[in-house]
Amino acid sequence: MLGAYRWGLWGWGLLLWLLLLSAAAGARAAGQSARGEVLAFVSDRGGQRDIYVMDVYSGIIFNITHDRYFDDAPAWSPNGDLVFESYRGRSAGALFMADAATYQIRQLTSNSGAFTPAWSPRGELAYVATRANNLEVLLFDFSGGRAENLSNSRASELNPAWSADGRLAFESYREEDETSGGGRLYIVDVESGTERNIHNSENFYDPAWSPDGRLAVVSGRSGSADIYLLDVSRGTTERITDSLLDETQPAWSAAGWLAYVVGQNEGMGEIYALHPQTGVVRNLTNSGFNDFAPAWMP
Repeated sequence: MLGAYRWGLWGWGLLLWLLLLSAAAGARAAGQSARGEVLAFVSDRGGQRDIYVMDVYSGIIFNITHDRYFDDAPAWSPNGDLVFESYRGRSAGALFMADAATYQIRQLTSNSGAFTPAWSPRGELAYVATRANNLEVLLFDFSGGRAENLSNSRASELNPAWSADGRLAFESYREEDETSGGGRLYIVDVESGTERNIHNSENFYDPAWSPDGRLAVVSGRSGSADIYLLDVSRGTTERITDSLLDETQPAWSAAGWLAYVVGQNEGMGEIYALHPQTGVVRNLTNSGFNDFAPAWMP
């Protein structure tokens, strides 16, 4: 750990306790499970980009970072810690962790540039950082050693996403894929190091694994950015959103809700949630500000 910052008036443990009590009470009243009802996201509603946490049942929202810095890309650990990307007075971003046990924000990576963290169900932390003048997907070493390079190519890789069984998907812009005019999705088995590209994944980005093992991905093939479900074994796709505004940044809850951002590329993002099985759609933020980067608490 490179440093620690004490939280403000609300301790992180108190915050989570209040949120989870509220979510559980609402779920019990509705006869439903409370899993997947707490959402972290980024918003500029306070005048700068901060990390917020929402109890989806009650609509109660807390500003977690509440500072003058540029904060982005929240990601929950399995035990409730929250890692995010931040530019705390530095030109290059670093990763910070809001620790659920100590109520502190700790710096995890150096100030050389680290982005888009992603936690595995087993507590492994992948992220993107600059190596040899391009962006690579790395695996953080909590013992203090050097991060492992999981993608290790001469091209840039972006947006890692873990599956429930420990596979890691990411975007890659490699030489062999340049003929498509965009990137391609790859999957790596972290334990074996085996890597493969996903058939029929050209020009897809923002991967997010669904509870049933498919990938929600974004593509602009219809003119605006829409979200598709991609079957990684067959390479077949199904479009599940369709509007005139861009729909990006999909994120799955354990209960099967798909959060995504509508209109962020137009400068005024709102976070919606879709239940693909029922077709129910909800506007979760509806704030009039720019809300984006949703992440469900596991």
